Formats: sequence, structure tokens, C-alpha cells
Amino acid sequence: MVEENEQAESYGKLFRELREQKHISLWQAAFGILSKSQLSRFELGENDISLSKFLLLLENINFSMAEFLEISDQHENNKNTRSFEEAGLLEQNGKISELLELCKKESLAYQRSEKFEHHLNSIALKAVLCNYGKYKRLSQYELENLIEYFVDLTTWSRYDLYVFLFTLQHLPYDMVKELTKDLLSQKKFYEKIPENQNLILMTLRNLSVVMVEHNEIPQAQAILEKFREVGKTHWSINVGIAYELIRANLYETHRDFQKSSEILEDVVFVFERFGNSATAKIYCEEIKKLRKKQGNRP
Repeated sequence: MVEENEQAESYGKLFRELREQKHISLWQAAFGILSKSQLSRFELGENDISLSKFLLLLENINFSMAEFLEISDQHENNKNTRSFEEAGLLEQNGKISELLELCKKESLAYQRSEKFEHHLNSIALKAVLCNYGKYKRLSQYELENLIEYFVDLTTWSRYDLYVFLFTLQHLPYDMVKELTKDLLSQKKFYEKIPENQNLILMTLRNLSVVMVEHNEIPQAQAILEKFREVGKTHWSINVGIAYELIRANLYETHRDFQKSSEILEDVVFVFERFGNSATAKIYCEEIKKLRKKQGNRP
């Protein structure tokens, strides 16, 4: 059924998970198709089976091949997002050296497996690390891979959203605006899924920064309103902080350094209140820069 051992192992484990969810025994699932021991070895990833027998096994647990593949894709998607979830926590806690190690780990995994997901993960993590001076920029080859990936994108998954969130500041600006427009048009993708909605909000936050850099202030202000609209159903502390950071950025752009620093002081208080001193320290440094600008303002 499966030519590569790794995929066979993945399918076997997922079949076992679905079988056990329906409380179907090994004997019931294998009846008339395989021996109980053969099915057990397949579920453990120790042997492969033919496609025809696998289709019959799926019938025995009341799943179609289409349903199984859809669930398999969801599982693979969740597995691929783990590095991004870990990276988000590391960045949030100011653990940039550990984030760099995670990036190197993904690059090494790509060299060993040649799986494009590992390559894409390493590019996305490198894009974040550029913000902390660990890399100067993405290479032309990496950027071309990234652009090609999004050009070929037809439907959004959570994995795609993570990649976009991490890399949008490195993509061509016109492409970023078109991708954001397409993403926001797919409301079913995020309206009732809090995890996706939070990623959309973080994407809007990063997009507002890019718009300010391109001196598109009215567009950045419109993004701020879109942020409130998208986030109103699942407003949280993290969402609130992201919203305040957009506001602080806009005030800084308007050279209202006092108001911008006041907002960041509130952000620092929240991070310190919840024991995140590393991130609080980062924004304390930003406040110092704003106060220096305020002192130098004519």
C-alpha cells in the first residue's frame, strides 16, 4: 500500500488510533482480511500491506479512504506546526539562543531527510532570527523557495499561516498584501477556530509594522481596526498586548514618542505581572529608545 516505510508507519499508527476511538478490537478490524498479528504489526509500523487490503480494513472500521486521508493530512499539519509553536514560546520568553538552536535543528533535519517542510521551517525560523541580529537576511535561494511556496498555495492550513506569520516581513510587499486579502476572505478558516484566529491577529500585527515601514499609515490604521474586528470574539491578554503594540507603533510613526512609551510601559507591567521578565526587558529597551527620540526631537 505504501512505498516508503515512514509513511506506512504513520498510516498504521493513525489506523490504530481511529480503531481504538471506535472501540473496535484488533480481531474485529482484521476479520476476513488479515490475521490479528499481521494487523498488529502494521499498526506498530513493523510491516506494510497492500492498498486493496487497507481499503478493506478501513471498511471494517467504517472509514472511507477520503476520510482517512483528510485526517492524516490534519495530523501531519499538526506535527509540522510544533516547531513554530515552540519557536513562539521561545521568542515570547526572550530565549533567542534556544530559538537559534531550533533553527539549526530544522536545517539539519532537512539535510538528513530532504523533507521540504524542514527546509521551510528553517527558513521561517531564520526570518524571525533576522529581527534579533542572528542573521542579516534570507538568502536569495531561500527567498525564491518561499515565494514559490506561496505562489502555489491554493488553500490555507494552520501550517501555511505560521509560515506566513514568521516570514511576511521578508516577502515582496505587494505579495504580502494579496496573501493577506486572500487569507481574510476565508472567514470559515478562522472565525470559529481560536488557534487560527490568534495566528491571524499576530499576522495583522506584523503586517501593520510592514505598512508603517512603507509609510502607508492609513492602511496600517485600517489594519488596527481589522484587528479589533477579528479579535472581538476571542479577546485575551495576548490579543490585547498585540493590539497595544500596534497602537504604540502607530504613535511612534506619528512622532508621539510619549504616548508610545506610555503604552509600552503598560505592556511591560503585564509581562512582569505574569513573570515574563525576559520579554519585559526587551520592551524596556524600546522605551529607552523612545525617550531618547523624545529628548532629541526638535
